[in-house]
Amino acid sequence: MNNGGREPTRMARIDGAVEAIDWFAGGAEIPELFAGVDAHGWDADVWLLSAMYVNHSLPSGLTHDEVHKIQLSAGVEAPLVIADVNLDETTVVQGGGLGFSPTPGPEWSRVRWADYSPDLDRIAREAKVPPCFRWFPPGSWPANVLPPDEGSLDESSFRALVATLAEQSGGFGAEITALYADGASGDWAGEQSPHVWRGPFAAIDELIERFGCTPSNFWPADRSWFVYTDYDLWATKVSGSRSLIHALKSNVDLDSIDWPSA
Repeated sequence: MNNGGREPTRMARIDGAVEAIDWFAGGAEIPELFAGVDAHGWDADVWLLSAMYVNHSLPSGLTHDEVHKIQLSAGVEAPLVIADVNLDETTVVQGGGLGFSPTPGPEWSRVRWADYSPDLDRIAREAKVPPCFRWFPPGSWPANVLPPDEGSLDESSFRALVATLAEQSGGFGAEITALYADGASGDWAGEQSPHVWRGPFAAIDELIERFGCTPSNFWPADRSWFVYTDYDLWATKVSGSRSLIHALKSNVDLDSIDWPSA
């Protein structure tokens, strides 16, 4: 195929994708594919928390929404108007984003969830939902804090995760399969033809560039581990052997939590 002289892609979309993922359901009907699939059957699992950052050189007394409204008043930003409705008059800018976020500049320092929210253990024990915005107070975040982004692991966490997985799976040349559920792919007809891709670990960035987020699910050929990133969450669940989960929990570049907690 002529691709304009560029290197050929190494991630290929799978024909017959439904057959490639029918093992999710163990013979039952495949679950809906909007947000990602939380499959089960491994010895252990852990939730990797998407990164948040703080900038101590910025004032903490303003929220993202207040800064946004100041910029609107000053004409620095234009209001968001859709169908003659000014959405800025009825919505609150909370501060978080959606999708894959690159590591911010050196003025931003990563802060672990437990350090930002000292009551995190109690919140985890009482939470009825996996790690997401509902684990924190509602409303706009302080302007000097970048809250986690929704629906994708961030760059720093994803690099650390992939390095650990590749090390336990034969290196970056090992083959993986990746699913992009409807929300992540933006293909609302995806359940009829799911976005399932296959290729080496080393080519996974192609998918992130294509879809703007990390895969909803991905796994190796032997299914020895499984990664689940729900499009509505602020964290990624990894399932696998006890040794793999221990390695992830011990990785200083990853922020993790057990949920549901014992």
